[in-house]
Amino acid sequence: MDIQKSDFFADHDFADFKKSLDAEMKRLQSKGLGSKKCQAEPLSLNEEEILWEKGLLGDKDPHTLLDTDFISL
Repeated sequence: MDIQKSDFFADHDFADFKKSLDAEMKRLQSKGLGSKKCQAEPLSLNEEEILWEKGLLGDKDPHTLLDTDFISL
């Protein structure tokens, strides 16, 4: 087996390892590990208005502009 040309997902030499890895991933997911996606809560309109009023959003300088651009995503 030429290691540099091996395809981990397709090569039959790794079949047992892949089965073990899949089983371990399923076991961990059944315990709630690795299956959660972290997602931030969106800002409310009131929260966004406060950021504008405090000058934390706007185009007055590059940092503030980047923050504003990030919020608009």
